[in-house]
Parts: sequence; C-alpha cells; structure tokens
Amino acid sequence: MAYFQKELEESSQYLVTPQERENMVALVYRANPGGRNTRLVQLKAQKCSCLAFQDHKILCSHATAVCRFFNVIPEDYIAKFYKISEYREQYKYSLLPVLSEDLEPDGVTKPPPDAPLRGRPVQKKMKRKTRETEAWRLGNLASSSGRMEQ
Repeated sequence: MAYFQKELEESSQYLVTPQERENMVALVYRANPGGRNTRLVQLKAQKCSCLAFQDHKILCSHATAVCRFFNVIPEDYIAKFYKISEYREQYKYSLLPVLSEDLEPDGVTKPPPDAPLRGRPVQKKMKRKTRETEAWRLGNLASSSGRMEQ
C-alpha cells in the first residue's frame, strides 16, 4: 500500500487528455502533450506505456491520474492477490511441519534408498607376485624394521 500511496500522491502532477471515453483511454503528461514523457493509459485493458501498471499489477501514477479524471475508484484496479483476504485464503490449507520423531512406522512406507556414490568406482589392483617383487617387499620390510629398532 505504501507504493500505491506514493503513486496516488504523484498522480496529482499530471494533466489528462481523454482519447476514448468508452474504454477509458487517455494521454497523460506533465507540461506539454507532445513531450517524451507523455504516456498512453488504457484503463479498462489495465495497460500503461510506462509498463509499471502491467509489471506490478498496481496502478502507476499515470493510471491513477486517469482514474481521477474518469471518476473511477483506483483501488478497483489493484490485483486481488495484494489483498489480505486473498493472502489468508491462499495459506488457509497450508501444511504444518511434523517432527520425524513423532512419526510411527506403518509397515508400508520404506525409507529412500541410499544415494549412489559419485564418481568412478574404485577398483582394487591385483599385484603380481613374482620373485623380484617378493624380494623387494621383504627387503623393504627388513629395512623398515631395522630403522624402528634404531
């Protein structure tokens, strides 16, 4: 509502030139009608050339000036999802959180499967046992045990 109030106050600065009374189409400008700040407002279609009316679904200051000119209630052109009653209706049936400790198993529902491991699976390498590798391994074991004693 603060945004709407600001736009409502700013709308008093604009001059309105009606183009089509039936569809409530008008040109809105500050000083001269041919300036680059002239905006075309189509109130029934809920459009303004500044695009703020379409983006926010709340009247911009140009559309509010047109509402004042045509003696229309500006609040009627605010989208209904901004109303508190709609907000309450939206969350009327929301779910309340449940603690997992309060849940009891029903015998049908199963826990989700474990997530698969990421990446390439690790494969254990099989080392060949030869006389050379065994001698090398025994030599390493003998040298490391000699170091431990020192």
